Amino acid sequence: MELNTLSWQIQKNDIYDIALFGCLFKASEGSWWDHYLYFWKRRHQPNVLLLRFEDLKRDLRGNVEIISRFLGKALSAKTLDDITEHCSFDNMKSNPMTNPDYLLSTDERPGCSFMRKGKSGSWKTHFTVAQNEAMDALIKEKLHGTGLTFDH
Repeated sequence: MELNTLSWQIQKNDIYDIALFGCLFKASEGSWWDHYLYFWKRRHQPNVLLLRFEDLKRDLRGNVEIISRFLGKALSAKTLDDITEHCSFDNMKSNPMTNPDYLLSTDERPGCSFMRKGKSGSWKTHFTVAQNEAMDALIKEKLHGTGLTFDH
């Protein structure tokens, strides 16, 4: 069985259990938490730019400008507008180069898309009240003392 087929066979309770025990989104340097917090601690270094999904959703155009400045580019307003439009969720979801739905087995998950709703915090609708409370506690524990917050 291919890895991408196997990964989509995980049920939502399995995803909850895996996330709660720190195994979800394993990066080569450790857990997702370790990976993200490693860069969060270095966010003020000149060669690190850390963006949150929530911020991109709230102000995509402003974040495109931030990325442009970070890369040392002075782009025209029209170019920034074009990039913003190209990077909108709707455009990216409809673009097979940014939304690899072809990797999903539609037989096993009909109607499933690699890019879901494009909304911050929508993962909470997949968990029970108890699971959400446990995830909230885990997030609070992992982020305690870091200054990092997520709008979830």
